[in-house]
Amino acid sequence: MLAEKTARKRAGKPEVTIKDNYAGRRSTFQLSEEDVAALITCEIKLEIELCRPIGAGLALLEKARHEGGRVVFISDMYLPGWALRAILVRSGCWKEGDRLYVSCDAGKTKHIGEMFRHVLESESILASQMVHRDTRNEKGERRTYLFDLRHDPKWRLPIPQPL
Repeated sequence: MLAEKTARKRAGKPEVTIKDNYAGRRSTFQLSEEDVAALITCEIKLEIELCRPIGAGLALLEKARHEGGRVVFISDMYLPGWALRAILVRSGCWKEGDRLYVSCDAGKTKHIGEMFRHVLESESILASQMVHRDTRNEKGERRTYLFDLRHDPKWRLPIPQPL
């Protein structure tokens, strides 16, 4: 998280990529571009192999699917969307028709609400049509009020966790 914060500050943009995170480490650790590429490949490979869903969250996700809800995963993350999708597929969370929006791909964050606006526009839906289920941010605040999103706090999406 410190690397992300530092990269955001250095890049002057709300969201950063994994390459942005490693850019600041190049000079500190005297890494070549090839070294950085190898480290990024290793990190992504390990994330895909080691992340697992939370059992209770997986059950709630299946409940939402059973009730006919369309599933859209939204993540504030520096890993590229293709890597997160691979994690979701590997963990059994991804189904045909699901959608995924990742902050580093979109250049927008949930934290300040830009990502929600982006998802609503991309999905061609109104905020009142979206049920947003999320964990609290680091300050214990929920950001759903930004767009009058309906919110059911007892539901949690499965967030892949490292072993």
